Amino acid sequence: MPQLLDMENARPTAGTRHYERWKLISARVANWIMLQVDKTFLDRHRLHQNPKEYADETFDCIRKAVDREGVLRKRTEILKLMTMSRRDYDQATQYVRAFEEAVILTDRLGCGITPYTAAVVLLHNLRLEPGYWAAAMALEVGYDEGDTYSMSDFCRLCDDVCVLNHTDN
Repeated sequence: MPQLLDMENARPTAGTRHYERWKLISARVANWIMLQVDKTFLDRHRLHQNPKEYADETFDCIRKAVDREGVLRKRTEILKLMTMSRRDYDQATQYVRAFEEAVILTDRLGCGITPYTAAVVLLHNLRLEPGYWAAAMALEVGYDEGDTYSMSDFCRLCDDVCVLNHTDN
């Protein structure tokens, strides 16, 4: 079956001995592939509107749609993270946990936002919270830890911020 899905593999030429058999099997595999994909995904990418005849074309079309969707998902999650605002949440801890969740997701998606960058943005967005704990935490994070600051450091920071904020309230 892999040879039916790879656009690099040469197809049999029309009129050759195995062409009709290949054409039938490839069309069946293409149909089977389409049945395996979620209907909303197919509709979203309009894959029903321009059906492909052969398995390799179908597979390639779906792969490209998945790639496009992955890029869009990354953009969406990055923008969501960067536009999150403390004022959208009743409590600082709610904001911190939502921000932490968004950072973990962008990290999983490979968006390129480092834990250090996330920590700087988080603490900047909390700078107006009562007390001086946000400024103190920013000093603790430091100014030159881009290479050594890990995701576990960021998650620990989020936990510490929530504890400090809880004791201030």
